[in-house]
Amino acid sequence: MLHVRHNPKKGMKSTEKIKLTKGEWFNHFGILIYSLIPTLMFGYFATQDPNPSRLIYLMLIFLAVSIFFYWLNWNRLFFQEYKSELTDEQFKRVIKATAKELDWQIIELKESYAEAVRYPEPLGNGGEKITIKKTDNKIFINSMGNPKRLRKGYSPKRNRENVNAFLINAANIIEGKEVEKIISKKQKKEEEEFWEESEWTIGNILMRFVGYGFTMIFLLIGILVIYEGIWKGILPIIISIGICLTYIKSDIQIIREKNRKKKLKKKRAVPNKV
Repeated sequence: MLHVRHNPKKGMKSTEKIKLTKGEWFNHFGILIYSLIPTLMFGYFATQDPNPSRLIYLMLIFLAVSIFFYWLNWNRLFFQEYKSELTDEQFKRVIKATAKELDWQIIELKESYAEAVRYPEPLGNGGEKITIKKTDNKIFINSMGNPKRLRKGYSPKRNRENVNAFLINAANIIEGKEVEKIISKKQKKEEEEFWEESEWTIGNILMRFVGYGFTMIFLLIGILVIYEGIWKGILPIIISIGICLTYIKSDIQIIREKNRKKKLKKKRAVPNKV
């Protein structure tokens, strides 16, 4: 049987964690560079200002944000641990079934180890690396932003989906259910729900507030850099603004595509007039 300790969405944090190469470490913690840019900028301006108290206050705020991002990304490296009695064959079957369900690309698959990647959706965030290990009585699973990619969107929802889909499929296989048929029905239902989901929920509004807010912050910093004539610092600002604008562009594309599909659905639902 597959047993889940504590909350199935969180699992039990293991002491084991993903090992990163130097390049992967830079990609995974790269957001620190962008969050430290305002810290360094306000720190520099504070040294030039005879009354730097306000600038120091802003510098400390962005420094706290940088520390938070480091802590957050450090915790994402750890595996989640579950009790399990999956056989080697069942383990492989679960991996293949989940890969089909979530469009994973399997990189490596052995009797007790699997590694897969899930690439970004055309109109959304994503791009995860999924690592799963099996022992005689435990499963260790980790889903994180793919560290091999420099430009990767991070989606907590998709990472939870990777973990939960594997656990659900494992439980269904252990119980002898036809998991492939269950997945086909689930995929059809989820696709319909995605295009019907409102883009103006509280969660989506908060995400836009953060994403669009960072864009405005970097734009203001860019204007200050140009005004002060500090041309050496303009390149990272431009890169940061470019990343933020890419997010905004993708967000607008999703909204437009959903509206288009909803209008098309309503149009088809209207009976033809004689």
